Amino acid sequence: LYCVHPRRNDRFLTTSAALRIIYPDVDFTEVNFTGHLLETLERSSAARFEIVVEELRWAWVQRMRRIVKSISGDVQLLWMSRRSPDDAARDTSSSDPMFVTRAMLDELSPHIAGVTEVVGKGQDPSCQKVPFACGRSDAPVHAAVADALARDVLPLLATEKGPDLAVEALAYDGDPAGHSFSISSGTAVNRSATRP
Repeated sequence: LYCVHPRRNDRFLTTSAALRIIYPDVDFTEVNFTGHLLETLERSSAARFEIVVEELRWAWVQRMRRIVKSISGDVQLLWMSRRSPDDAARDTSSSDPMFVTRAMLDELSPHIAGVTEVVGKGQDPSCQKVPFACGRSDAPVHAAVADALARDVLPLLATEKGPDLAVEALAYDGDPAGHSFSISSGTAVNRSATRP
């Protein structure tokens, strides 16, 4: 329906002919960001906006399938949002990933090892439009993500590398500056609140 910048996918570039047909009354020249685009479309016509939402959902599932199939080995998806995938995601006011639902994740289940879910609630309201990007106040959420991923991904590594793979236990000590865990092969993965 629209094109975005190849490296800044929040930056709106142009519309497709199909979107211009659905919304002939909308002037797209003032739109610079995808969030603004979607808010404009929703305000213009709720009924027509449902067509856009369904198309975005379909495209998300198709592209995720293509990405997952291109990855060798097991794939563990990370759900990191202010809402659960079970919560309503019907309009532009919902937290990212916008419009993604449990049913969409379920469509990917034959192609993935699983989904790790971390729902961060009650963060600084000024961060609402930029989930998990407000610095130290979100460090506990990032630590929760690291711990959840370690819980879900390390068994996949053990299965892939064999049962003798020794994995060091993770313990979050409250220091968001940096943690690491090591695998007996000598591989180390660093994690921090600013560089997950």
